[in-house]
Amino acid sequence: MVTVCEIKYRDRLISTEVIPEMERKVALLRPPRGHTCERALISLYGPDEALRAAGYFHHYVTLRDILRGDGPDLAASVRRRPGRRSTTLQAPGHCAP
Repeated sequence: MVTVCEIKYRDRLISTEVIPEMERKVALLRPPRGHTCERALISLYGPDEALRAAGYFHHYVTLRDILRGDGPDLAASVRRRPGRRSTTLQAPGHCAP
C-alpha cells in the first residue's frame, strides 16, 4: 500500500476543490505492481463537510491532531505481516480513486 499525502496550508477548511488537483498528482505516480493507494490530507483545520462527504481521502490529519497526538496512526494503518503485500491490482501507473 502506498499512502499519498497532500499537505495544504490554508486559513480555512479544505473544500472539494482539492480533489482534481490531487487526482492530477496521483495520476503521475507509478506504484509498485500489486500495491494500492490511500490518500491522506494534512491541513491546519481539516476538511469541510462536502469534502468529508465525498469520501475521497482515507485519512485526515489536522495541526491539532499532530500537536495533541490524537491523529490516526498512518504507519499502523499500513503495517503488514512480514512478506505480505496487498493483492489488489490497479491499472499500471495509477492509484485507484
